Amino acid sequence: MIPVEIFLLLLLGFLTGFLIVKAWLRPKSFPVERQWQGRPFDANTIAPRIQQVRRDYVTEVQAHYSFGGYRGQLLASTRRTVASLPFFQRRDRRDAETDPG
Repeated sequence: MIPVEIFLLLLLGFLTGFLIVKAWLRPKSFPVERQWQGRPFDANTIAPRIQQVRRDYVTEVQAHYSFGGYRGQLLASTRRTVASLPFFQRRDRRDAETDPG
């Protein structure tokens, strides 16, 4: 081995040993857990809504389901992009040409 390689291996060993010792000697203290004060919750404000959901769950879910926002737009954009790829367009045309119906 040439002296440069020996030096680099020694340097690598020294740095590895230093990092291992540093991690081993680091104090292992955990953060102090905060004590949270409990607060009462008045369910009377949402009771009518809960009763409505219990009566007709599907209508309530459909009324509040929205696939909007950034994630929905991103998903729709990705879907359009993938659908516009030539592979999928050729596949649709090939299926249409071979389909007798």
